[in-house]
Order: sequence, then structure tokens, then C-alpha cells
Amino acid sequence: MKAVFIDVEKGEIRDIEFKGKLEDFYHYIHCDIVDAVPFPDDENHDVVVDDEGLLKKIVGFFSIDDDSEPQYAGNGIIVGVNNNVGKWISSKYSAEDIKRRITFWTVKYTPMGNFLVKQPSNEE
Repeated sequence: MKAVFIDVEKGEIRDIEFKGKLEDFYHYIHCDIVDAVPFPDDENHDVVVDDEGLLKKIVGFFSIDDDSEPQYAGNGIIVGVNNNVGKWISSKYSAEDIKRRITFWTVKYTPMGNFLVKQPSNEE
């Protein structure tokens, strides 16, 4: 299965190939439970993320098509969806298609409190 991996730890977006088993999602996303969120403006794709992402020490966030606030905690995988059978399939998107739509955020931990910092895009 072809998918797009959003790596908040490295601030990278890259194409991946994997079998599409739950264990594969757990490995890439670094989690034990996944959740699928519909991809913005495309009912034929999902963003698969850590369902418990906000309950852990957050490594980073990302947002899609919204650089004003983070939407997802931790890594994510964009996959296609066959809505007729409710099954994940290869993504029609590539990393290049997605890069301009992603904003990365990191958490700065300080003695005065924690705050979010938007990371500059690779295109700036």
C-alpha cells in the first residue's frame, strides 16, 4: 500500500510503502491505538493518527490546510479509502502533493510554561 507519512519528529513528509496492517500503522505513528480522520475536502482519503496523542508527552503537532492552529498530535499517515467496503487502500497523493498543505508545530517546554511554535515551511 502506498501512503504519505507525516513525521513530526523530523519535520518531514515522505512517501512510504507498507502492507497496511495495524502493526504497520503502530510502527510508523509510534502508538497503540489509531484513529482515522477524514482528509480535508476529500472523502476518499483518511489521516490516520494516534488516538491517544494528546495523552502522551507531545513530540509535535501538524495541521493540514490551516496554519493558524495545530490539528493533530504526533505522526500521521495519509491513506486512500475504499468507502464501498470500508477498507484502507493506496493513497492517490504523493508527499510532493501534500508538502505545501502541512504546517508543523513543536512544543517548547519552559519553566514558565509550555507553548507552541509554528515551524517555518521548507519553501520559506
